[in-house]
Amino acid sequence: MTPKSRKQSEDSPKRLVLDLIGPFVVHFTGGMARIHAPLCLDHHGNIQTDNDDIGVYGLIAPAPQAGYPEGFIYRMTGPTPKAGKCDCVTPERLLTITMKLSARPATNCHSVMEVPNPNTMVPLLPEPIWIHRNGSGAWVNADPGTPDIVSSQRARGLRFIYNDCPAQPNIKLMKQPKSPTPVKPDFTPENCDALGLNPAHYHITLRFQSNGTSPDEHHEDAYNCFQEMRTLIPEANMWRVDFDDSQTGIQPRVHGGPVPTDCGAAILVVQG
Repeated sequence: MTPKSRKQSEDSPKRLVLDLIGPFVVHFTGGMARIHAPLCLDHHGNIQTDNDDIGVYGLIAPAPQAGYPEGFIYRMTGPTPKAGKCDCVTPERLLTITMKLSARPATNCHSVMEVPNPNTMVPLLPEPIWIHRNGSGAWVNADPGTPDIVSSQRARGLRFIYNDCPAQPNIKLMKQPKSPTPVKPDFTPENCDALGLNPAHYHITLRFQSNGTSPDEHHEDAYNCFQEMRTLIPEANMWRVDFDDSQTGIQPRVHGGPVPTDCGAAILVVQG
């Protein structure tokens, strides 16, 4: 690249790519996306970039008998939000509910991250699943001809793409439970630049995963996570989910890093 073309690249608006990996419930409401990490046993959240790996504070499961008085709510600013619904690449790979739903209280979640509406979302890491509806009032986008069964590959990750991010993304803790030792509110990574790519853009990954290090061979963690995800959706308590545990079928994918295994529970998107 010549110095002139490099200068033009540096001056052009940057994109932001935000990847969500884990059993999140993503709710589009009020002009933003609320990313809920469910209240799962022995799980943790991380904000990761090419330069940073930051732990995300959250509520611990199981909840006390009286419940939590307040939860952890984070907010990301920086990218220009898109008005209206965002575009979706291969929407048939998303587990989606279309219903009017008020914002879920953060006291029922490990944590909530509020982000602007992206321009585009892309389903990632598809896994074959079966979901059965047994009298539930709320339902996902089922396969054609089988309105009570979903039987196809659905994503357990989701990519948000923002076409214009004028300033480096900023992540702050907006609310937290009352504590004698309050958490520092700024969780912004030192540098969100994606390294070694042209044109330059920002890249952040939000992960929520089990603390275990062995593969979830029989999807036990996936079952438990999906059960916690259902509690965030009214009238969804009658769903049943099944995964392919056969030796000849797809096996839980293994990734590098200090905690290399994800459970395989699909991301759930709620759109009003």
